[in-house]
Amino acid sequence: MADFYNRFIAQRDEIESKLRSASSEADKQECLRQISDLSSQCKAVLHTLPHHDQQLYNEQLAALTKKATEGRKKFAFKSRMGSFQTQTQGQTGTSQTQSQTSQTSQGDGRSQTQWQSSHGNEHSQTQSQMSTSSSSQTQESSQSSCSNLHETVHKSHGGPVAISNCYRSVLIIDSTTAKLDNISKCFVYITGEGPVYLTNVKDSILAINCHQFRMHSSNDTQVYISCKSRRPIIEKCSGIGFGQFPSQLAEGKDVYEWEAIDDFNWLRPSQSPHWSQITQPTLDWDYMVTLIHHHEQKITPWLNYLQSHSHHQSM
Repeated sequence: MADFYNRFIAQRDEIESKLRSASSEADKQECLRQISDLSSQCKAVLHTLPHHDQQLYNEQLAALTKKATEGRKKFAFKSRMGSFQTQTQGQTGTSQTQSQTSQTSQGDGRSQTQWQSSHGNEHSQTQSQMSTSSSSQTQESSQSSCSNLHETVHKSHGGPVAISNCYRSVLIIDSTTAKLDNISKCFVYITGEGPVYLTNVKDSILAINCHQFRMHSSNDTQVYISCKSRRPIIEKCSGIGFGQFPSQLAEGKDVYEWEAIDDFNWLRPSQSPHWSQITQPTLDWDYMVTLIHHHEQKITPWLNYLQSHSHHQSM
């Protein structure tokens, strides 16, 4: 979805520029029309977007709409644009969409919009897409889960996996989808054909071969990655080092060199201060392969080696 992300950012920046120079009601209405077009593009790819991406685009569309409608206290503009929004309820990941007409309050002149469809067939298509999304998320709810790992070697193979609250541990994962949360001072090796979602990772070393990579609210972590989408994504991160996935761990699978890192908190053309490229790997990957292939279950050899070869000496 990197191409769509780039198009979205370009169109968003163009609309913001026009809003800054808008001098008449007609100018703002033209901006609202462009926001509507952009929202329609988002709707068309809804079923392919992770829930977090849906929230991100929704927030930016809502912010654009607010800018375009500020100060219009006596004008109510009914729009097909809105924003597209899904809400997840409970652990089953059930998604639902809400449709409502954009209205301007006479009290404060601010407009809040939800994504709406004015034709029955569009509504049916949206419901069908969300039904598919809900079904997919229900299947994910049956994923393998574990938490509270401390100084442990943990291995997962097969379907979707969710792991949380790990400290000074080794995670070896081969799954269709991997979701990791609250990982500290760990070594993580992931190989699979699907996406990887990481949240709250710190002071860790990751070797990941995946289709799509998302990292959120993480810091001081080395990531050696093969990403089929070629554009790993980070958000609210700092001190992240990116290096190429070690060939020793490829195990016959294709390896894809990443072309760029998309930092959602640094949309300027200049280098993001939140990540850097790893030019000198700190680990002997031949030795790491030996540990992995010998199915070393004791944590002590892992921790001893990682502590002596890592920037994070407290591992």
